[in-house]
Amino acid sequence: MKRTECKCVGIEKLFTPLEQLRFIAAALSGTAANIQAGNMQGREAADSVRILVHMLSQQSEILEELLLPY
Repeated sequence: MKRTECKCVGIEKLFTPLEQLRFIAAALSGTAANIQAGNMQGREAADSVRILVHMLSQQSEILEELLLPY
């Protein structure tokens, strides 16, 4: 069996900074809805939230730049 390599592209290459934040917010909202509906539990839920929170924490510089004028 041949092993296939996957070349993933990060969201920073696909979306503008504001779109990245919207994507992460939508993913967090969807994850919360799935947890609340009982579709996600335990480790799966924890891993999903952990990944999304990590992505959001990496966007702190973008948040600062977007909010700086205000």
